[in-house]
Amino acid sequence: MAMATPENGIGHDPAAAVPFITTPDSIIREALGDFKSALTPVQRDAFPTKRLNHVKVLIVNIQQHQERVKRMMNFSRIKLYLDAFIEFDNVCRSTNMAGEQTAEMSAFIWGPLEYILQVSQEDSAVLDPVLDAYQKFGRRLPELGLYQELINKHSKTWKCLAFMYQDLLEFYKKNIKFLTGRVWKKTFQFNWRDYDDSFKTILKSFDSHGKILKDMLEVFKSRDDREIAEDTYQRVNAQRLHESERSGRQDIVNQQLLDTTQDINTQLNTHMMRSSDGWNKIDQLVSNYENLRIDDQRRAREGEIARKEAQRDAVLKWMQTPGVDQDSYHRKQIQVRAKFPDTGKWILGETKVLNWITAEIPTESIMWLNGKKGAGKTVLASVIISECQTIEGFKTSYYYCQEDNDSQNNALEVFKGLLRQLVQVLNNFDTTKALLEHFCDSDMNSFIVIDGLDECDTSEAKQMVKFWHAMVERCEKYKAGKVRVLFVSQPSGDIRKLMHTISSGVHDLSPEQSAVDIGCYLDKQFQALQEQFEIPDGLAQSTKKKICQRSEGIFLFAVLTVENLFDQPFREDVLTELEDENLANTLAEAYEKIIKRLERTLHPNQWRAAQRIFSLLAGAKRHLKWNELQAALSFRERDNGEFYLDYEGGKLRNDIRKTCGALVLVLQGRVEFMHSTTKRYILKSPLLDERIIQCDLAIMVLGYLTLPCFRPDLPDTQLRVYVWSGEYAFQDYAISSWGYHFQKLIVDTPSLFVDPVRGPEYERKLTNVLGRFVAFHKKSIDDAAKKRESASSQLSGGHNRRQQASSYHLEVPPSQTLSPGSAQDSLSSPSPTPSGSPRQPPIAQHQEANPADFCHNFRDRGFHPHLVTLWTHICGHQKRSYTERHKVDLPQLAEWLDKIRAAIAKHAGGQEDLLRFYGEHHFKCQRVLCDYFHEGFDTKGALDNHSNRHDRPYECPVESCSRVVMGFLTHRDRERHLQQFHPGMVDGQPAKFIFGTEGRQTKTEAKWGCEICHKKFTRQRIQKEHMDAHYGQRNYACEVCGKRFTRSNDRNRHRDMVHVRKAARRRA
Repeated sequence: MAMATPENGIGHDPAAAVPFITTPDSIIREALGDFKSALTPVQRDAFPTKRLNHVKVLIVNIQQHQERVKRMMNFSRIKLYLDAFIEFDNVCRSTNMAGEQTAEMSAFIWGPLEYILQVSQEDSAVLDPVLDAYQKFGRRLPELGLYQELINKHSKTWKCLAFMYQDLLEFYKKNIKFLTGRVWKKTFQFNWRDYDDSFKTILKSFDSHGKILKDMLEVFKSRDDREIAEDTYQRVNAQRLHESERSGRQDIVNQQLLDTTQDINTQLNTHMMRSSDGWNKIDQLVSNYENLRIDDQRRAREGEIARKEAQRDAVLKWMQTPGVDQDSYHRKQIQVRAKFPDTGKWILGETKVLNWITAEIPTESIMWLNGKKGAGKTVLASVIISECQTIEGFKTSYYYCQEDNDSQNNALEVFKGLLRQLVQVLNNFDTTKALLEHFCDSDMNSFIVIDGLDECDTSEAKQMVKFWHAMVERCEKYKAGKVRVLFVSQPSGDIRKLMHTISSGVHDLSPEQSAVDIGCYLDKQFQALQEQFEIPDGLAQSTKKKICQRSEGIFLFAVLTVENLFDQPFREDVLTELEDENLANTLAEAYEKIIKRLERTLHPNQWRAAQRIFSLLAGAKRHLKWNELQAALSFRERDNGEFYLDYEGGKLRNDIRKTCGALVLVLQGRVEFMHSTTKRYILKSPLLDERIIQCDLAIMVLGYLTLPCFRPDLPDTQLRVYVWSGEYAFQDYAISSWGYHFQKLIVDTPSLFVDPVRGPEYERKLTNVLGRFVAFHKKSIDDAAKKRESASSQLSGGHNRRQQASSYHLEVPPSQTLSPGSAQDSLSSPSPTPSGSPRQPPIAQHQEANPADFCHNFRDRGFHPHLVTLWTHICGHQKRSYTERHKVDLPQLAEWLDKIRAAIAKHAGGQEDLLRFYGEHHFKCQRVLCDYFHEGFDTKGALDNHSNRHDRPYECPVESCSRVVMGFLTHRDRERHLQQFHPGMVDGQPAKFIFGTEGRQTKTEAKWGCEICHKKFTRQRIQKEHMDAHYGQRNYACEVCGKRFTRSNDRNRHRDMVHVRKAARRRA
């Protein structure tokens, strides 16, 4: 009889016959290679020498040290992990599953563990979460002793062990990364918390390893069937043979043996089929396990990528700044250079610049490139940035400061812009600096380029220079040239003095150097000009030479001159312009020639449109968006004095260059002059009158806010019609800026009304618009007046002996009081700058004058009463609390604005017709002084996160400060801010601050006396609070609980200690 043997199926291991696509040793080899590639050379050399005993000795030493310093920790948390991997190591060694790599495989179980414990022992805040992780890990590891026989007999299980080892090394790799580098102690807690999702994935993977082993073990138990069948066959045969011998009948014995053999063979065949099914089942289990692992790893990778991208997007949104982003601005510079590829390349060959970029250890890590306005410094900066981006091993970050953009030309916004590129969370200056310090301390080398340093206020520029100087000095101590910083600016005295104290890497742009670029530019442009207008070679060459000489190194001069030539309609006009007496000699003449050409060549309607665009851009408080400019151009006045918006009929339909030439450009939906000098020369042009510009703007914003679309009783159906017709395209600008333009009207235009030609016309227009505005918003104005009267009576109650200032006066030092006659001269200094924080004195500084006196120059005009009414309202609003001051100053309009914005957000999503009116970001901040009042966000969640940052109790007392909108969480934060940015504060006003000097606080005479105890004070506010204490008055109420205090400092201390800390604890 043929017996069943391993050769015919029973007991045969299919793994021996079926080749693996991935074998255990290849999995281990790949895992070790990947792990070692992430190690430092020192770690790669050390880990292979480690054994289990090294780990045990280290654990004992750590515990003994902790016992000595009385800081024992629960080290038993690592026991399960150690026991499991001791067992794992023994099993892998016994099977020799890794072949020649078995010893190395074992070493890389214990070497990384010893390193992690060795480093983390220094800080209990690090060691504690590490031990917790190993405890969780230990609880999820399968007990391999239960599967020893299965593992020894079936090599299929080795793949499971190889995958376990692969996951272990992945866990080690992350742990070691968190504990490596110069700044790992600063980042460990954040990285460890962030690793939680990945750690859960690894734990889940070990759950799957345990499950497959358990399932295979259950199938493996069926192996006993074959041995049982063979034992039964032998036992039954022996028994029947014994019985037949006793009976003495061989035929019966033979028959019984035959019956038994058939019976046993039947059972053996059944057992063989069952056993074969078992092996097939194990094959299927392993196959399913591998496929499931592949799917799980893919999902985990995709989930981690999505999570990191979401984090990155959240961080970038957190750090975003309103306006044109730096990447787009740099791309714009690249596009400009693309037409003239050789322009600016010479700067890369200059000795100091070349050394700064390419030397392994530069002579100076801080460079300063300076030159006159219009010399092409920004183009040169973009050339250097592009070159730095090609240097391997360095990350390049840059920031372009732009004139007339104060809200972004400050240290915080510059640092946020640099961080945004380094990240490719942040309204806190200290947090932003700390993150930049982290990037500089990391293994990453950096080029930092900041263009337009002179566009920032002196204190802001000093903050940036001091910070980067300190960072470079810090990095130079351990790696020279690691961080390299380039500042680009005009050669102002303050900046020059500061730069010479910190670096000798100064490169002064000379006219001769700029002439190289100007020559290249002229060569290419005149080649095209000759082809277009057939200009003789001799004339072209002589003209190029003249332009280059007259430019005096100002690249902008050459650009304007050539642009004017290209825009001439006829050859004879070009030849006329090329005559020596017609060629511009100065930058002002170059601008003037372009403006005169536009007036001469444009259709009268087009020229009026160009004038209006120039006026809007020159007089606007900030840069206008394209949709806002279109709405402003569509604003009309009927013969009966009513105002309306005809967006479809009045919007500009041609390319703006056909109307304004090269003087205006559109970038990322924002309309601006082509250069920072353009506005200055536009306003000086005799063809434009700044008084008319300001008057027209005031009429427009006031008239716009009287349109029927702002009626508070408007039904929802009509509101929707107005939304879809674009009526609200200009509302963000008008609502946030009407007070500013009203102030400019009072300050800048009095002389216009004595003009016998234009005066009567504008008096009629102003009488009309002011009357309509006061009537339209009468309820809001009256309600505000009642609140002022109520507040004034509460302040005067209880001590009538004290003379009260009128409701129009602020408590300011007498030296700052303006006389009616001097108001115009004192306030008409710099023209407005389009930014969130105008450089000229804010409204609050003009409130000390009685409104009637302040409007004295208009006392004979018919609109004077309305002028006084509105100025009284504006001043009253500015005297209100910090929070109230940042609200829309017309309450009914504020309520209606919320409803309008909700309607726009509801209907505008994805609607192209509405996007052209309102842009893409429909969720906007309610605070009028915040840039996001007009910039907005794309989701309500982003708006809510932003709004939470506004709710801070401590504000900066300097009205023009870029951080006044957000405020500070604690009094200490505000004081630190004042020390950094407003040193030498005197009575709420910053002392003049110059580079290289510290603000000196002068001793102020104590001239405010108490009427009761005769004690004197240096500030009237302190004297007033002192007298309130005498009378028991408590005028300062907590905004949260209503508790009242005599002194504002007491109220602030209460709010900080009780409510702010409570809120912080709740958030934690």
